[in-house]
Amino acid sequence: MDERLNDPVDELEISVRAWNVLHKLGIAYVGELVQWREHDLLQHEESSKTLVAELREAMRAMGLALGTELPDWQRPDGAAVVRPAERD
Repeated sequence: MDERLNDPVDELEISVRAWNVLHKLGIAYVGELVQWREHDLLQHEESSKTLVAELREAMRAMGLALGTELPDWQRPDGAAVVRPAERD
């Protein structure tokens, strides 16, 4: 599995606004973020299409993509993985 999934999201080169939304959602690692679809991220009241595009681009730059299913991925700190509530 790609070791970059274990990178903390606070190491990403993203805006403070994007980081704040991730923090409020409880997303701490890249491995959690990639499991969220754009639709899921847009459900947060402070999110926007621009913010989601920023996160999509940050993941693309790492060779990763939003909406990736990783059912076996575990957080390096041992805490519960924050995933979207439902998958359509």
